[in-house]
Amino acid sequence: MLTYALILLLAIDPYSFGSSNLKGQLPLIVICVVYTVLFPLISILVMKLIGFMDNLEMADRQERIGPLIITIVFYTWMFVNIRHNPGIPESFSVITLGSVFALGLSFLVNVFDKVSLHSVGLGGLIGFVGLLIFAFDYDWISIGNISIQLVVVLICLILSAGAVGTSRLFLNVHKSSQIYGGFVIGLLGQLAAWRFLL
Repeated sequence: MLTYALILLLAIDPYSFGSSNLKGQLPLIVICVVYTVLFPLISILVMKLIGFMDNLEMADRQERIGPLIITIVFYTWMFVNIRHNPGIPESFSVITLGSVFALGLSFLVNVFDKVSLHSVGLGGLIGFVGLLIFAFDYDWISIGNISIQLVVVLICLILSAGAVGTSRLFLNVHKSSQIYGGFVIGLLGQLAAWRFLL
């Protein structure tokens, strides 16, 4: 979700990153994918290979402990590396720290009950887009010659979150409280990061 947020922010305000072309933006996108997708994925696969986990679905909350800790470490490292970089806007620092907060809270909740990490991610992305609209005063996203109001993006994300939550319930992998709880955790992470940093 952090990579999606970065691409969204690059489409909304590329100049805040110091470059408006893909060649200048690509290194940051690659770094984000490496820290927040590739390294956690490799770590989880290694845990599976050494028998720390039974399967990659992590149906049991005990199996989520290691992957959550590793993901928190890599997201925190990402935040530390971008926090005081003048080429990175505050808005991206907010979502990165918000993701760290949400993962940390998910880890704490995991001690007592499983939470939907899909909902955590989507709740965080929705919270971030809400902050872009109401706190950072962005109105439009431009892709080529097409301009879309961010409120439309927000509505689409809310509908997507509903669809994902419904599918998780339909697959019987989560209870409704775990879906709603994850969504709230994602939102709270973004709000907490915004209040903390700004």
